[in-house]
Formats: sequence, C-alpha cells, structure tokens
Amino acid sequence: MDCRASATMAAMNASPPEWIRDDTALEQLILALSHQDIVALDTESDSLHHYYEKTCLIQVGLSDGRTFLIDPLAVRDLSSLGPILANPAVCKVFHAADYDIAVLGRDFGFRLAGLFDTMLACRFLGWTDFGLAAALGREFGMTIDKGPQRADWSQRPLPPSLEAYAAQDVAMLIPLQRRLRDALVQAGRLEWVIEECDALTTQTHHHPTTPALPDPTKAPGARDLDPRQAAVLAALFQMREDIAQHLDRPRFKVVPDATLVRIAAVMPRDPDALARIPGVPRPMLHHARTWMDAIHRAMTGPLSPPPARHDAPRMRTSAAVGARLGRLRAWRVDAAARLGLDPGLLLPQRLLVPVAVEGPRSLQELAAIDGIRRWRIQAIGSALLDAMHDAGD
Repeated sequence: MDCRASATMAAMNASPPEWIRDDTALEQLILALSHQDIVALDTESDSLHHYYEKTCLIQVGLSDGRTFLIDPLAVRDLSSLGPILANPAVCKVFHAADYDIAVLGRDFGFRLAGLFDTMLACRFLGWTDFGLAAALGREFGMTIDKGPQRADWSQRPLPPSLEAYAAQDVAMLIPLQRRLRDALVQAGRLEWVIEECDALTTQTHHHPTTPALPDPTKAPGARDLDPRQAAVLAALFQMREDIAQHLDRPRFKVVPDATLVRIAAVMPRDPDALARIPGVPRPMLHHARTWMDAIHRAMTGPLSPPPARHDAPRMRTSAAVGARLGRLRAWRVDAAARLGLDPGLLLPQRLLVPVAVEGPRSLQELAAIDGIRRWRIQAIGSALLDAMHDAGD
C-alpha cells in the first residue's frame, strides 16, 4: 500500500476527537505532547457571530492520528500549553498560520517557535491552489469537506458535524507536512520555507480584542455625500458601534455599511421615511426612534471640521530610481516564471520600492534591506542586482 492510500485510510479510520474540557484532561494532553517532536494545530474563532471575537477551539493532531479539541471556553487556564508552542525543537504544523498566531497571542499570550506552515510550503512549490482541501486532494487523493465557513464556534454543545470538521483540519496535517518537506528538499527550497516561517513567528501580529471603529469616509459611496450627509453617516456608524457592543454582535449583523450610506444620503426626517429606504433591517425599524434621534442631532448640530489628513508622505523618486523600479518589475515576472513561483512571493511589493530606492550594488548592501531574507540573497540576489543595474545607472 502506497503512502497516499495508507494516509487516506488512516484518516478514514481515525477515532473521534477527544475533548479537553477540564484541567485534568489538559494535563494528560500536555504530558502526551511532551513526548512529541511534531504537532498539528489549528484554531476556530467566532468573529462572524460576536462583536468581541475570541478563540473558541484549539485543535491538536498527533502523528499517531489522534486528534484533540481543546475548549478554551471551559478550560480557562491554558498556560501549560505555552512552553510547548514556544519550544523550537517541537515542529508545529499549521495551514495558513498568520491568523492563528495572532489570536493565540491575543487571547493567551502564546508565542510560537518551530513553525511549519503547509500553505507557505505549497506556495514555494509553485502551487496555484494552496488551500488545505486542494493540498490534501493533490497529495493523498482525498476529498474533504471545506467546512461550514460561517459556523458559530462558540455554541455548546458543538454539533457532531462541526466536531468532525474541526478534527479533520488537523488529522492529516502531519502526513501532509512530511510530503511537502520531502518535495521542498528535492526542490532545494526547504530552507526558504523555514526562514519565512521563522519570520512569521517573530513579527508583530496585531489582532485587537475590541475592533477599532471603522472610518465612515471609507465606506463605499461615502465620498459622494455632502458634508451634512457625511455627518449623519458618522453618527450612524457610532450608533451602530454602540449597539453592536451592547448586543455583542458583529457590525454587519446590526446593519451593513451600504445601508448606512443610503440612510445618510436620504437623511430621513421620520420613521416612515426611514422605513422606505431599501435594505433597512427590521430590528432597526423596531428601534427607529433611537436611530432617528442620532440622525436629527447630526442634521441640526454644528459640522465638525474635516479631519486632518495624515497621509504618509509620498516618496519622491528620481528618474534613476524609477528606471530601476521598472527593470525590477520586468525582471521579477521573468524570474518568477523560471522558478515557477508567484511574482509576489519571489519579491513582494513591500520590497520592490525599497530595493529600487536603495539601489544596492553588492549582496551585502542588498542583505541590509529589511525583510529581504537570506534565501533571496542566495537564490536570486546576483541576478536581481544585474537586472537592476543593467543600464549602468
């Protein structure tokens, strides 16, 4: 039996996930994890159902096929998991880890080391479809449920279908990691992925518990409003924020941005006029007086001066810098095609401009640019310098 078949059968015959709902069960899991050199992990949160987002589930998969569902809503102190996550000797396998890293740090203060991100691995192998379902289908011939994308992970008890989906997310990550690691070794790109994973765990991830108030002026259609209508829109945004916080409900479930813009454009003067605006949700009409009070205050109150603009100063580029940037962009397309990589992965936009502005002429100068990474210096550094300076600027 080949690896694909055996791995698929193992997943099909896997036992149900084991719930970790109390301190004793957590201690037993920590003991099991202390003997592992590789662990698969994932998280589920409830941002689509609550204003105050929280981690509702941490999934753990072991190399023997066992899966565990840690319930942070029942086990309040998960600090004993921290040392394992921070131990670089234990490989932690995630798929698309950036969000998980952010929420684990936000909710529990966890720091991660020893990361292997299977999505990054897929991208560095040149795959254009690098979702987990696509990766498992390609490597093991498996067809898995892509899952309930809008599920409420805070509900308890969790329905069996969601339990199965959550466990599925980690059940095959370790076999997938091994396949991808072998492929990366053959491609000579394993160190590229390791370096990117290390960078992902050391960079600062901002994911605040309380969402920041969105800027009303950036809502679609807001720029078409006059100053008085814009004042109404700002009042509506603040009213929605207060209600969303009070109900612990996402903003879009109170009233969408587009509806608020339509209301601001009409500036209704009574509940009947509000009710005639397309898309106004029924709960808003049930509390129309509260919303109308906010609208009236904005319609009759003094207009605030427009907010001061704090746009980042535009970097003025010389003709030489512009020429280098153009050559870099053209070279990046060709180099990425030769390597079978996405151009934005080979040399992302955040690096293109600094490289063109600095105009390094040696690998040492190129390496000094923040975020360039060692793998780029080794794999494409000389070719990049040659392409950037081939006109003798």
